[in-house]
Amino acid sequence: MAENRKNKIRWVSYDIGNSAYALIYISFFFPLLIKSSFQDKGSLIWGSITSASALIGILLALYLGRSFDRGGRWRIFPLALTCSLLSLASFVILPIYPYVAAVIFALGNACYIASIPRYDSLLMTLGKTEDERVTLSAWGWGVGYLGGIAVLLIGLAFSGSFPREYNDHYFYFIPCCLIFIFFSIPVRKIEDLYVPGPEKKDNAFRKTPSLWYNMAALFLANEGMSAIMRFCAIFVIVEMKMTMASIAMLMLGAQLLAVPFTGLMGHLARRIGTHMTIILSLLIWVIISAAFYTAQTLNHLIVITILLSLVIGSTKSLLRGHLAGLVPPDKTGFFYSIYGLVTKSGSLLGPLLFGLVATVVSLRTAFLTLIPFFLLAIWAVYRMKRAETDEREAAEMSTGVERCYSSE
Repeated sequence: MAENRKNKIRWVSYDIGNSAYALIYISFFFPLLIKSSFQDKGSLIWGSITSASALIGILLALYLGRSFDRGGRWRIFPLALTCSLLSLASFVILPIYPYVAAVIFALGNACYIASIPRYDSLLMTLGKTEDERVTLSAWGWGVGYLGGIAVLLIGLAFSGSFPREYNDHYFYFIPCCLIFIFFSIPVRKIEDLYVPGPEKKDNAFRKTPSLWYNMAALFLANEGMSAIMRFCAIFVIVEMKMTMASIAMLMLGAQLLAVPFTGLMGHLARRIGTHMTIILSLLIWVIISAAFYTAQTLNHLIVITILLSLVIGSTKSLLRGHLAGLVPPDKTGFFYSIYGLVTKSGSLLGPLLFGLVATVVSLRTAFLTLIPFFLLAIWAVYRMKRAETDEREAAEMSTGVERCYSSE
């Protein structure tokens, strides 16, 4: 029991590292630097390079996942280390060679994307029941925000202010990469705990359509979520005319609130059910999209920040934890790679579509185009629940028939 608790802590530690990278590097500072470097083309360039890195990352994850199911080794730490080093290099050369920096960023971010499916698959080992997996996934996502908070506080302590000039960003980017590397080390001790079962020649997707609906819900939701997170900082700068310090304070506040809120959403799932909690979080995303379109004052942004802290980690963490109970044991690497593919496909299309609409029409209008994705995701969750009920009844009927034959 004590060892299992230690392993859960080791697993959660990686969420601290990768959240620091994803929230600070990808969602906050770097898109603003890209916007500053490329000016009017900034939104389109940022959408393009995040889409390119998603494509490279998911192809790499698919290859590594299939290899893992066949006995190969798929380690998280080398990918995290490569991601951190390339990301730091892209930041250093951005003022001199912006297009080269964009390519290096895409390669580094691809390594980050490829590491996530392997990390998520470890849930199957650490959580024996759905409630345990969903709760662990939610708390891991929530505690992960401590990484982003740590980067902001370290940067503020050393620089004395939030970034104003390009060189100020060094106090944030270097700690971000170092935290990612450091918190990727403990997970190495639990990577060998899970060994895929013997491969079966069957079609898991055909036998368990709930897998399709889980991933469809994830894909549709992530189309909207990824676009919002990639462009919210740009929106606040361009539309709200706010300073970097104000944005950083909002980001810090969202992450502080997200730590308990994500865990509480996990506990809510145990009370009212995982499906209903996911649907509730998706409805909140609809409200957030509409709120960005109408936001005019700082108070409006504070309300949006509170709503974001409720769902910024809970939606995907709940789907991630629930998926662990649907994946066949002999195809863990493959299906979690598909999960990564579905997750980053949202990053492939969502930011690109948002960037195009923002360029042609306006940033505010671009937020409204995301609402249909969340509504379709709600439909997919409803269908997933129905499919799971049908699969459970079919399994019980099959077991009953087998018992009848055995008794004869």
